[in-house]
This record gives sequence, C-alpha cells and structure tokens, in this order.
Amino acid sequence: MPSSEHQTEPVVNPLEPAEQLIRWLTTTTVHLVIGLVIGLLMATVMRRRHLRWTWAPGALILAVLAR
Repeated sequence: MPSSEHQTEPVVNPLEPAEQLIRWLTTTTVHLVIGLVIGLLMATVMRRRHLRWTWAPGALILAVLAR
C-alpha cells in the first residue's frame, strides 16, 4: 500500500562545488596577500632599524610562542 505522505528529496545545487572552489580560492588569495603585505612591512621596518635578515627566525619564534 503506497504511503500517503510525499517524500521530497533535498534539492541539489549543481553549482555548489564551483561555488566552494571559488570561495576557497578567494579566501586563500586574501590570506596570501595579507601575508605578503605584512612581510613587506616587516622587511622595511627591519631595514630601517639596520637589522639583518637573520633576525627574522628569532622574531618568528617569538610570534609563535606569543600565539
């Protein structure tokens, strides 16, 4: 005996994988740009303070420990 209730299947968006890919690419690009800008600013600050690039690993260790 057939059920009187209609069972509806969820609607599947065929463009969802493309939307997820675009969202991932956008956020990754934003993160890369932010990292590049911070790196360039830090390099400029280090040059103005006459610090060598070898100080960068020490600053990285301090940043990781502070986090």
